[in-house]
Amino acid sequence: MNIKLLYRLILLVIAVPVSAQPGSLDLTFSIGTGFNNHVIVTKLQQDGKILVGGNFSSFNGTSANRLIRLNADGLLDTGFSIGGGFNQVVYSICIQADDKIVVAGWFTYYNGHVANHIIRLNSDGSIDSTFNFGTGFSYRTEIVAIQQDGKILVGGDFNSFNGIVSENIVRLNPDGSFDSTFVTGTGFSGYTKSISIQQDGKIIVGGSFSSFNGTTANRIVRLYTDGSIDPTFDIGLGFNGSVMITTIQADGKIIVGGDFTTFNGNTTNGIIRLNTDGSLDASFDPGTGFNNTLRSISVQQNGKIIVGGKFTEFNGTTENLIIRLNSDGSKDSTFQTGTGFTNTGALVSLLSSAIQNDGQIIVGGTFVEYNGTAIAKIARLNGDCIVDEITDTIIACSEYTWIDGITYTNSDYSAIVVLSNAAGCDSIITLHLTMENIDKGVTQNDILLTADQNGADYQWIDCSNMQAIFGATDQSYTAIANGSYAVVITMNTCSDTSDCYSVTTLDMEELTKQTQWSVFPNPASEYFSIQTLNDGVFEIFDFSGKLIATYYFTPGSYMIGEKLSPGLYFIRELKSQSLQKIIIE
Repeated sequence: MNIKLLYRLILLVIAVPVSAQPGSLDLTFSIGTGFNNHVIVTKLQQDGKILVGGNFSSFNGTSANRLIRLNADGLLDTGFSIGGGFNQVVYSICIQADDKIVVAGWFTYYNGHVANHIIRLNSDGSIDSTFNFGTGFSYRTEIVAIQQDGKILVGGDFNSFNGIVSENIVRLNPDGSFDSTFVTGTGFSGYTKSISIQQDGKIIVGGSFSSFNGTTANRIVRLYTDGSIDPTFDIGLGFNGSVMITTIQADGKIIVGGDFTTFNGNTTNGIIRLNTDGSLDASFDPGTGFNNTLRSISVQQNGKIIVGGKFTEFNGTTENLIIRLNSDGSKDSTFQTGTGFTNTGALVSLLSSAIQNDGQIIVGGTFVEYNGTAIAKIARLNGDCIVDEITDTIIACSEYTWIDGITYTNSDYSAIVVLSNAAGCDSIITLHLTMENIDKGVTQNDILLTADQNGADYQWIDCSNMQAIFGATDQSYTAIANGSYAVVITMNTCSDTSDCYSVTTLDMEELTKQTQWSVFPNPASEYFSIQTLNDGVFEIFDFSGKLIATYYFTPGSYMIGEKLSPGLYFIRELKSQSLQKIIIE
């Protein structure tokens, strides 16, 4: 097997994901004693690190006022420094494309600096001084969302921003200033809790309001990018209770969660899915739904839905704070949570969930236990196997036998195999092999042999023992004795060997007669002389073809200073290509 392909295959096998039972606690997530108070929001960075916000003041015995960053293994990221942190609750976190972090909440200070319910931090936790939000918001902010153009939508329970009247929603420019092009009129009649941005830029807003800018809109509305209401999003009577969370699926449908029991006259306890026009999606059937408020909804790559909140029942069965639903709204029984989350003697809820790229699930809330294991306010649950589809292109030799036992050639050079680990997780590995075709032909002109393949590495060999001829690494080789010769041709990582070619025309006595030079004495004892009538370059080879020495002589007689071991040697004069042999006794 080609070494390059074998090494690449080993790496691919290592990359096959390992997964435990979906829904089980991931014990490799090492949070120690965890948080001393509520975790409200978790946000995943691109590098796998986890931003955590809430109402806590410590993590695993270390001071951490309402914001912290964890490494992917659950340990504290000491490279993220918040100093004194926030003086009150963090409700929402958004990460910009440049890795800066927008934070919203009930706070008024951050690390000793005035920050009325909003601030932007650099990736190390320091204040971003370029974010100029003036006096900030008049009251708490609940949610931030960032548009593709970098503008920042903020919702909450405020009535002004930096002295400008704005009821419960505002859009900021990337520098933190008020965006006057987002015109919301009288705004919302109640607080806003959720903001989701569609692919087309339209904005889904949920909360406790009953109207927007004088138009009836019970707890949910869709806005155009200029802040005006989208009348094509027809919710009819809307919801009878607060919308706490909205999540947009890949197909554009909208999953809505909260503490409502009806939508547009239809019974739906805590969860519903809407079509893109705002109508009820009847294909989503959660049965009798939930018995208490939903606070988080996350959609996995496979379309399954992680739901968290204050509930203890779903569709008549016990489900403590977390459940996974199939895409049709039914319970996914493969996601086994056991007794779920609990918090003895106190109201408990799951307030946040986030799904990692590997399918693992980060959850935060007020809980202190999961399925009988103590775990304080944050946990990571095992998700499903993620089916990796890995494609690689490498250079292969003219044919290849891969691990599936098939020999691939020029006409069949795409190798596909499915590898499964002990947990049953699959990786589909596709190799596209760029075949390296080596021309093994050799053109023979009497004693001159030339490899037909250009641009390669060459090593000529003696076919009598298949040993390399020392120094014979050019595309052409001139035989110095009768015999059989071949060439090993190497291109990139592929090597191939030509057929053997016979040389039978070398007549040493005749060659000696034709020369204008001679060797004496012959046989010799260690030293000998070369006498030449012409200028010439003389090469001395041992019997295996190894080059011993090279000399340039003008007409005359010269003693060779090489002390040679006993054996048969050849001397070649380059210009005439004439050969003589000498025996050292």
